[in-house]
Amino acid sequence: RTVRLRRKFTSYLSLSLLFISMVGILTNKLPGDLGLTGLDAEPGHPAGDYPNIIILGGDGLSASYLTAYGFELKTTPFLSELVQTSLVAENAFPNASSTTGSTTSVLTGKEPIAARVFRYPDILSGKDSFEHLPGILRKHGFQTVEIGTPHYVDARRLNLLEGFDIVNNRSMNSPAVDMLRTALGNSPSAHFLETMTDRVGERLLHILFIKQMQNPLAQVYDPAARISDDQRVDQIITLLDHADRPVFIFAHLMGTHGPDFSVQKEVFSGGSSVNPDWDQRRYLDAILSFDGHVKKIYDHLAETGKLDHTILIIYTDHGFKYTINQRIPIIIHFPQNAYAGTRQNNVQTIDIPVTLLDYLGIPLPEWMTGTSLLDGEPPADREILGTTTGSPNEIAPPFYQINIFQVIICHRWYALNVREKIFASGTIRGHTAKCDEDLLPAEELVHQSILEYLKKFGYNVSSLE
Repeated sequence: RTVRLRRKFTSYLSLSLLFISMVGILTNKLPGDLGLTGLDAEPGHPAGDYPNIIILGGDGLSASYLTAYGFELKTTPFLSELVQTSLVAENAFPNASSTTGSTTSVLTGKEPIAARVFRYPDILSGKDSFEHLPGILRKHGFQTVEIGTPHYVDARRLNLLEGFDIVNNRSMNSPAVDMLRTALGNSPSAHFLETMTDRVGERLLHILFIKQMQNPLAQVYDPAARISDDQRVDQIITLLDHADRPVFIFAHLMGTHGPDFSVQKEVFSGGSSVNPDWDQRRYLDAILSFDGHVKKIYDHLAETGKLDHTILIIYTDHGFKYTINQRIPIIIHFPQNAYAGTRQNNVQTIDIPVTLLDYLGIPLPEWMTGTSLLDGEPPADREILGTTTGSPNEIAPPFYQINIFQVIICHRWYALNVREKIFASGTIRGHTAKCDEDLLPAEELVHQSILEYLKKFGYNVSSLE
């Protein structure tokens, strides 16, 4: 009897998913349609006179390889010009080593440990699903669009709700998904069924010869299989040209993603490498290509008269080879070159959404924990918190996804490897604002503060004490 009941349940679930998937296919726009029309502002929230906002991320950019940050080779000729009229963080750092964790921090203004998103396939849950920058901007009349990578930079897979109108060329308006949410709310069951609906839908599209199924790993690691950065830039330009109200675009370019890099022109590599994995010469060429993409967007803004009505932010998710203790670029170009200058003291990626809301005059929610860069220099001895993660098969209690918990203070990094129970520290290469030694805390105090922070978020640190 039990076996029969299980078979019935499985059959009903399969039929339900098939039905919901068919509804989704018939009522939702097919991938590839940007859906630029019919995206009206929410009732009661006029768009006002806000500028466009473009957050443009390049994957794995270490500042030490950029001409704009002092590198001797001309890898970023355009960014070297852009920094002259922009707000530039000289010593900026990411809050997570993985793309999913880091981009989530930028979108939410929360540290990974607070949002509980460290790496794919972690998802937002509960109130965290609704606490984010795109949701705030959408309520103020912005058209919100994410141009990333399926699965890894994808608000739908992240369970980021009521934030984006379009995610990776797909409209977030789906009667099938709305029906699930109405019935189940923001629960793990709802997200599971939504994910299964997507997967069934992908297979149906494949079976019906409408759309070829994609391998998510190939989209990240194989330059030949993924959407090109040229296509992403063209999408950004199309959105800018067709939007009838302020647009918020969160885009993540992949040419600089290792271990194999995408390049437009071989300037530094001088031909193909025998072993292309993490080839630093090809990495430099990929950075040069990224610089060209930024220039193309900037030039289009200038030519169409939108430059002085657009905020353009350049940043990255982590450093070369997923490092979080190396400087990364954060460059913010405001309309009329406002706030041009540098911030020497330490900055982190979760400062980006706070700075944007400050500029727009939108009240800052209490759950955003960054610092506005419009208020001058952040405190010299502020603590920048970050996490690295291991491979998915290493996830286990008591620390689950966390591999290393790091604190940066001034020009020093302190890291506790919670798996191997090793505490280490070092000096950040190329840091341009070293503190007096008397501002630096004793290592024992940093170690203890890390343990207290982990305990604050419910982790059992008895094995580390």
